[in-house]
Amino acid sequence: MSFSWTPHRFAGGALALDVVNSVVLRHDTTRRIDRFAVRDQMRSFPRAAAEFCAERALFGDIAPVAAENEADFIALREAIDLYFRKRILDGGDDQLLASLLEALAKALRDTRPDSLVAATAHSALRLIAMPDLGAHEDLRQLRLAVHRSQQEQEPGLVRHGGLRQPRQGEPALSPQEGGDAMRKHCIVMATVAGLMLSACQRQAENLVEVTGHLFVFNYRMASATYLLTLKKTGPIPDGSVIIAEFENPQGGDPLVLNQKIYPIDDKIALQSENLHCVRKDRPYSVSVRLVDKDGKVLQELKTQFRSDLDQTVLPSKPLVVGAFYDKNPEVFKPDGSVDFSNTDKCPA
Repeated sequence: MSFSWTPHRFAGGALALDVVNSVVLRHDTTRRIDRFAVRDQMRSFPRAAAEFCAERALFGDIAPVAAENEADFIALREAIDLYFRKRILDGGDDQLLASLLEALAKALRDTRPDSLVAATAHSALRLIAMPDLGAHEDLRQLRLAVHRSQQEQEPGLVRHGGLRQPRQGEPALSPQEGGDAMRKHCIVMATVAGLMLSACQRQAENLVEVTGHLFVFNYRMASATYLLTLKKTGPIPDGSVIIAEFENPQGGDPLVLNQKIYPIDDKIALQSENLHCVRKDRPYSVSVRLVDKDGKVLQELKTQFRSDLDQTVLPSKPLVVGAFYDKNPEVFKPDGSVDFSNTDKCPA
């Protein structure tokens, strides 16, 4: 039987979810079909995505997956499915997030930037970085779709509503607004800047270890943050806290995060406040202390972050505002012009 990619196959609302949906009837062992098990179907997918994918204006032309990257691409697809399906059904899982971030880092590090692998990774990072995603109307719709399909013992498609449709009389956000600049920068809404680097640990008994660190660039919200993930490797006393000091790229005092540790937490995610002036290839230091309820230091860690992009790729102002992600009038001007400029004043 012949097969072709049709609009129905791109109902996910995001490239990463369309890739996940290449497995049909995923949890039905007797009827499960993996469209990417046929190499020709995997290789024809990017061409169809350029025509039907909801994010087609963000990524432009996408190259097929190279033969040497196919195994990593399938691993990435499965990591995306596991994390987002868990997140939709009951709020997510830090261990699955850490595994997904590792797969994303490998995808971005080992493949050409215009490939389906890299575009899928950027799409997944874009979904991860969406602010307040759990309260978003689109995700509630997604949650209902998955619950219904689980009850029917057929998991169906994983869908995300994407950008809301314009109200009556409101102009649509077209790919022409921002032109090539929009396409170029949306592809780096979030970018991995190095994972799984070794950390210097100064205690004989390690209670936590670094499992990943990256800069998260969110183009739509014009924000950049540190994200450091830790894994418990030993019993931590109740009432302990993690104190992280992130080097401030803008200069001045470090950015301090004080976060309580709960007994059920096997993975610990530490995210900084919004940053300014992140520079490409510059090392930034981060110190972490594990402290018990009496103030005794149980463990200290030091590590470094390094970005593969300057923060100048981000605009100074968010592209959307409000609960419904309306276009920011300070970016999309009434006269039809747009302003994606970065006006932050940063030291040389």
